[in-house]
Amino acid sequence: MLLEVKGLCVNYGRIEAIRDISFTVEEGEIVTLIGANGAGKTTTMKTISGLRPVRAGTVTFDGQDITDMPSHERPVLGISQSPEGRGCFVGMSVMENLEMGTYARPDRKNKATIKDDLDRVFELFPRLKERTNQAAGSMSGGEQQMLAMGRALMAKPKLLLLDEPSMGLAPKLIQQIFDIVTEINSQGTTVLLVEQNAAQALKRSHRAYILETGEIVREGTGKALAADPAVKAAYLGGDV
Repeated sequence: MLLEVKGLCVNYGRIEAIRDISFTVEEGEIVTLIGANGAGKTTTMKTISGLRPVRAGTVTFDGQDITDMPSHERPVLGISQSPEGRGCFVGMSVMENLEMGTYARPDRKNKATIKDDLDRVFELFPRLKERTNQAAGSMSGGEQQMLAMGRALMAKPKLLLLDEPSMGLAPKLIQQIFDIVTEINSQGTTVLLVEQNAAQALKRSHRAYILETGEIVREGTGKALAADPAVKAAYLGGDV
């Protein structure tokens, strides 16, 4: 078991954002959290990253209880996040953004290893290689999404957290981003994905969980949930 979330409760003041949710991510999987706006998906991701305090429950990563671990220590263990809204350092170049992804790596001074991982990112995202000296803030939304994902990969994570990677992108680019997510997983990186594009997410996922108002209401394989009439009606427009 790579990640286990058990009985997790998270509040914003007196408001319960997540109520007693439990789920797992096995090594090598793509697992997706699906739900409408306000369902608790991003809060869940922030809590796994250590950006939200836990009111109750536990988060265990690679056999270690990280429930109360500071956020800056989690990348060292192998957790890296591409956040909702991309979060690029807009005044920095593409290369500087990618270099920021290596800050928690014990081998960050090993130039050969870093170059190998940089080459991998450029292979996945050729557009970034073309724009290494360009300021991130001058790039398109799709290019910034590629940069956010590339930066997260430069941390060499065991678990990659992707929060709404298709948000605000054109349909053609959405397909490309999901193809890259599948490729990242096939290269050996476990992925926890938050997505509103349920059709694409379920198509790519080994397993998925559906959140509604802070609670998990359904779970199953991506294929099974995509075929579930209730899921189709609520999240797939009646079709896959």
